[in-house]
Amino acid sequence: MITESEFHRSRQMFAVVNSRLKIALPDIPESHQEWFDRRGWGSIEGHLRGYTDKNRKHVSFYVDDFQATCLLRNEFFLHLPKLIECLGLHENTMIGGGEIPDESNVIWKPRRVYGTVGHYMKYPYY
Repeated sequence: MITESEFHRSRQMFAVVNSRLKIALPDIPESHQEWFDRRGWGSIEGHLRGYTDKNRKHVSFYVDDFQATCLLRNEFFLHLPKLIECLGLHENTMIGGGEIPDESNVIWKPRRVYGTVGHYMKYPYY
């Protein structure tokens, strides 16, 4: 089991603020809300946010209490090409929407898997 701070350092966060994709620097020991507070963006409530692990094995997106709505999914896939470019996501990176919280400080299971980045690149949703 790792600490919450270690978990936060093991990922790279992103969020959409005012329709613009924001990507945190890697290795930051903050939660999304702490990152928003430090940047002066206000509450994370209602904002698309997510992260990828250091090995780029998966990318996860969600809103509020780790849910993924249809509208959120559409917004995520609009930003996916930029995430691929900026985060160096590879063809085998799994795309997960929403997360199922548990007590561990490890990567939570997605509520829904949308396939891989490679699949998206062959058959874009848009």
